[in-house]
Amino acid sequence: MNKIIVKIANQEYTIIGNEEKDYILSLASHVDEQIAKASEKTPKLNSVTPVVLASINIADQYFKALEENKKLSDQLNENSFNDENGKEANSKLIDEKERYIKELLEKVEHQKFNDDNSSNEVNELRKMIAEKDKEIEDLNVLINSFQNHIYQLQIEANKLIDIK
Repeated sequence: MNKIIVKIANQEYTIIGNEEKDYILSLASHVDEQIAKASEKTPKLNSVTPVVLASINIADQYFKALEENKKLSDQLNENSFNDENGKEANSKLIDEKERYIKELLEKVEHQKFNDDNSSNEVNELRKMIAEKDKEIEDLNVLINSFQNHIYQLQIEANKLIDIK
């Protein structure tokens, strides 16, 4: 079991895991880079926003790698294993697929580095979003009520016009 101190977003974290030190350091470095890039784009926002944006970027990388992995799997399934050219092409595809799987596993590991404070701030933001969603729902009810009232007024106006 390895115990490594890493620095992410100017905060030190102790990471304990079975992975090699260099691997954990590379994960921390990648997360730190993603947060730094997000921070550059959102310098005036709270500290959670860059972490969330970095997580989205890493998730984007992960899903693109999954899609590439699926394409490679499809190509692998289409190629013939019967002739030598097909076997060589499939061997290359297998190697590439294994590389993408390794990248995916690394990116999944990146997601495990969450700061408790950031998690609390994210939860607070989620609560705020839920409150805003409720406000929007209430406003939609009010809008529907106004629209119904306007419709009723139009009906009454049409009746008055018909009486004349």
